[in-house]
Amino acid sequence: MLESNSPKQLMLIGPDPDMIELLKDILGDQGYSVSVVDSIDELQGALLSVDDAVVLCDELSSQFDGLRLWNDLRDRVGGATPGFMLLTDNGSGERIRDCLEAGMHEVMYKPFDLDELDGRLAKVFRVLALERRPVESVAVVDEDPAPPRAVGFSGELEYLGLPDLMMNLHQNARTGELVVTVADGDYIFSFRRGELTRVDGPRGLKHRKALFRAMRESLGRFSFNPLEQVRTSRQTYENMANLVLMAVQEADEYPLYRDRLSADPVPVTLSTKADSISVAEHSAIQPLLEGLIKSTTIDILIHACPNTDLAAAKELRELMEQDVLVTSDAASAEAAS
Repeated sequence: MLESNSPKQLMLIGPDPDMIELLKDILGDQGYSVSVVDSIDELQGALLSVDDAVVLCDELSSQFDGLRLWNDLRDRVGGATPGFMLLTDNGSGERIRDCLEAGMHEVMYKPFDLDELDGRLAKVFRVLALERRPVESVAVVDEDPAPPRAVGFSGELEYLGLPDLMMNLHQNARTGELVVTVADGDYIFSFRRGELTRVDGPRGLKHRKALFRAMRESLGRFSFNPLEQVRTSRQTYENMANLVLMAVQEADEYPLYRDRLSADPVPVTLSTKADSISVAEHSAIQPLLEGLIKSTTIDILIHACPNTDLAAAKELRELMEQDVLVTSDAASAEAAS
């Protein structure tokens, strides 16, 4: 819950007066400062008088299109867009993807849990604060005196972390490659006009998995090399502040889940219970299921899984709790009995 001496500004809009009134009462009790607007004109005017407000839009797919409202609002305000969260009765993956790709900060499917609503709104406010953060100056080294060439920079992660680096490049619309060298190897982030286009890491890591793992690193060196053209991939990345915040949150959560799993080099394998379960297409135990190997370690399974490290660790933890994934000693005991 928010502290009462620091209310966050919420603006509600939607077609159902009863739902809006209910949301106003609930969120007001949670410590938010809530106002209701009836049209995009009123919303636009209200945003001019309030800094760092978040719009909570309640849509009904047959009456009120939240995505259209968002696109119209973004066209009107230009520049720094407001925080925006959509409550929708259309929970299809395609719809949620379209909303997030359009730049919305959060989408939540109805009916919803009140604690989850509060948590997701708090996340939107954190993202908004990150987006509004002034760009920090970066010490420039090895500056090229030739005026046509853009300036690169380098430094230590200990003094300027990866979250601030990425937001700096995004806010300054830089084009080039950010190389982060840590004990694990090199992570390379490609930016085009401030937008992230590709992430490559050591030992074949790519995309979101590489980014989220790099975010756990706090010691090492970085260098940014300006380029006219950068490498791209078919992977798409959402709103930069939202992406950075998710990566930071995973960096905080991952050690908690990893510590609950067997430590390397203890080998793990599948029990006979694996024959009776179904798993997702990109399961962390796929190498074991396919018979490519009979046993391995937790860290190898996490690294090989295309999902993020946290998603892989959560799945492996659940499978160990179900005795589907066991240590090799436990498997031997099972076979002997």
